[in-house]
Amino acid sequence: MVVQPYYLCSMHSSDFPTTDRFLARTVTELDFDLKHDIQELGLYVHLSDVRSNAFREDIMYQLSVENSVLVNLTDDYQKILFSGHKGCGKTTELKRLHEDLNNPNAYLSILVELEKETYLSQLEPEDIFVLLLLKVVEELDERDAKFSSKELEELAKEWLSDEEIINEVYSHSGRERQVGVETPLSELLALKVGIKSMWAAGSKTTKAIRTKVKQNPTELIDRFNLLLGELRLAMDELGLGKDLLFIIDGSEKMRHETYTDLFIKDSMLLRKLDCNMVVAVPIDAYYTIEKSPARAFTHSVTIPMVKTKGAAADRLKQIITCRLDSNTFFDEGVLDYFVKYSGGCVRQLLLLVNQGLMRSRGKLITLEFAASAAQELGQRLYEQLELAHIELLKKNDPIQWPPGEEAVRKMLFNLALLKYNGKSRINPLIEQQILGTE
Repeated sequence: MVVQPYYLCSMHSSDFPTTDRFLARTVTELDFDLKHDIQELGLYVHLSDVRSNAFREDIMYQLSVENSVLVNLTDDYQKILFSGHKGCGKTTELKRLHEDLNNPNAYLSILVELEKETYLSQLEPEDIFVLLLLKVVEELDERDAKFSSKELEELAKEWLSDEEIINEVYSHSGRERQVGVETPLSELLALKVGIKSMWAAGSKTTKAIRTKVKQNPTELIDRFNLLLGELRLAMDELGLGKDLLFIIDGSEKMRHETYTDLFIKDSMLLRKLDCNMVVAVPIDAYYTIEKSPARAFTHSVTIPMVKTKGAAADRLKQIITCRLDSNTFFDEGVLDYFVKYSGGCVRQLLLLVNQGLMRSRGKLITLEFAASAAQELGQRLYEQLELAHIELLKKNDPIQWPPGEEAVRKMLFNLALLKYNGKSRINPLIEQQILGTE
């Protein structure tokens, strides 16, 4: 077990903006937002009013929602692909979407954060279907919903019929098994609690369930759909919502083989699920003619990058100043400098500030330290480029950067090119090296 430092475990909103030079480094690390509830800590900054909201309006219309109310059940189950650059705020926007739609007048929305729920490096395609089913069980338990299902009972019996497997499940879940008291639902809950650990360990349970699903994945999906049908009939009476929605974040971070199997080769398996879904995918995924997941899904939306001028720049600076005391850490002009070189990418902004803190050793970041941070990060990005990439960038002409070209897709993926409402521009971190400008 990893033991967090005391000051991290006991953080409150009153601790921010911090003047502590060590905590300042920690709260600008890229994984901080994954480990902590930034909304609860008062660190969440809305960007919706400083960038186009067309993507949200599209999703709401596709899901038949108006003013957070489900107006009509969708005629067909919507499978919506949600894309954007790394660090542009996809996770934040998906969480916001979940909060807006997760109410009795709209959807029973289930947010699946794959990076928290699994070890993505070991995730297999069939694991997704198992995880979605177990997330339903977990959600019903957390809401104390009095729901019984023949399909759940049958699945529990099939997956957890072996005594050795049941003992293994309870061992990994950390729960004490009460023989003669446990129900199929409680056994599936124990499986959900321990599944991440079991996937990592390559347990007997994992192998047994994966084998059953691999042998006949459509059988599991058919049974899952029967469960969803039973649940849909009971939802309104239980006050859970009018319909079911899965919001899946983190799928763009899967192993390439898993991603390809799930979203391209066998994408019809996801399409066959009788539920609405919003699924995050990499920005470069749309632009491969023969491998685009958009070919098998109903709709796709892209979250645009934030601009770095006017009100948008102020909001980007707020992301930092709600975490760090500006007088303690930023010399005059430094925050403006960081926003300019962030390119409107929140991830890149945090990287720049964190690198600036490294250069200043957690003390006041001067423009000299800021320039050093930008130069170092720019050099790392530049060194990822091939000669073909550099020649394309030197043209400095978006017409010369069709996203269908493999070299361009790669540059969109690694942020060498940034996309703003349909147009691309060179990442400001490498612009000087590419174009020889100041």
